[in-house]
Amino acid sequence: MSLDGRDWSLLAAGSLTYTAEGDTGLGLQGTCEFVEFVAVDTDDAVLVYESFDGGMWEISVGRLADPARVRSYREVSGD
Repeated sequence: MSLDGRDWSLLAAGSLTYTAEGDTGLGLQGTCEFVEFVAVDTDDAVLVYESFDGGMWEISVGRLADPARVRSYREVSGD
């Protein structure tokens, strides 16, 4: 695919379900359809289309994160 003078190759596409916490602007749970492309001329630029709960498609451009540099934390209950 070409967009804004750049060539993009399909990286992944699919759907998922989510559960939200706090004020996200979405419901407490729902679905997300997505299509992700990676730029052909570089290995880290991504173009992502997302639609939450059948709504309008949103587009974002970013770059891939190195998984070795990402930390995530899980909340542990106090019982």
